[in-house]
Amino acid sequence: EVRLDELLQRGLHRRVELLRAEVEDRRNRLLPPGVGDENVEPAELRQRMPFANLDEFAKNPIVQDFGNLLTVADMCRFVESKVEVTD
Repeated sequence: EVRLDELLQRGLHRRVELLRAEVEDRRNRLLPPGVGDENVEPAELRQRMPFANLDEFAKNPIVQDFGNLLTVADMCRFVESKVEVTD
């Protein structure tokens, strides 16, 4: 007989795995093929993402931390770059 806490643990584990897969997929779409922590070029990312302030990332280019460095201001600049903004 499977206990409720075991079922919950299995379900939680599955959700964590799905989230990890989604993060990895997004990372792979953002970064060029073959890019990992050892060969991230902040200059190339600056070309691909001119809206983002990558100064902190350039100091410590760990790919796993990249998503935590983007700010609301970065996202606003991204949206502004995609649509025509008038004051």
